[in-house]
Amino acid sequence: YKLPPLPRPRPLMTSRVSSTVSYTDAVHAVGMDLVNYPGGIVEMFGPSSLDTAHEYIKDLLARHLEGQHIVIHCRAGVGRAGMIAAMFLLLKGEVETPQQAICTVRARRGKQAIESRQQEQAVVQYHEYLQVLACSVPKTAGTNS
Repeated sequence: YKLPPLPRPRPLMTSRVSSTVSYTDAVHAVGMDLVNYPGGIVEMFGPSSLDTAHEYIKDLLARHLEGQHIVIHCRAGVGRAGMIAAMFLLLKGEVETPQQAICTVRARRGKQAIESRQQEQAVVQYHEYLQVLACSVPKTAGTNS
């Protein structure tokens, strides 16, 4: 399960990248879904829109509640992926505070998970966002809006 971002073509070209490799066919050949949520998170930073991130994370939760096993991936698999995983834990109701979410992800993934203060702050902001929406999902509940 893949979350944003893959670099956009223009920055790749200005970085002199001329080829990209995709495992889409290989993933589909073994019956897995590869979902790309386009753009929205620059490396070392939080999402550009909490509304958009929330939509992505709600989709993750729906897939999880369907019994799917999910891999959240970014370039190195720690910063942005860890941040989204922490946000997922908050939405799922598995943890109550942003600090618990960050500590849980770091305990499972390593202390390098959630690499920057901006990413930590994004987890805090997402928690506040959920409080405003009043849409935290209890552990025994199904889905939420």
